[in-house]
Amino acid sequence: MNQAGISVYPPDSLTAMYFLTGTGNNQTIQTLMEDSDFEIADVESLRPHYALTLRHWVNRLEQNYKQAVSLVGERTYRIWRLYMTMRHTV
Repeated sequence: MNQAGISVYPPDSLTAMYFLTGTGNNQTIQTLMEDSDFEIADVESLRPHYALTLRHWVNRLEQNYKQAVSLVGERTYRIWRLYMTMRHTV
């Protein structure tokens, strides 16, 4: 994690390969705001809420397996299921 508490992934990681493609140098919103002279008055960690949200998303994805696979294919389904499962357990 960096000083802002944001996970930093190596360029060859699963996350960088499949989920952060095209994000360049992965600047944080905070950095972009500060560079634009915005003053940040408060920062809230949504990590516990995000983990709960991901659990719900994984459950719904699994309940709709056939429809998801028909839309995106087995490979993409598995990649996203793996990503969301990994993220909500971290």
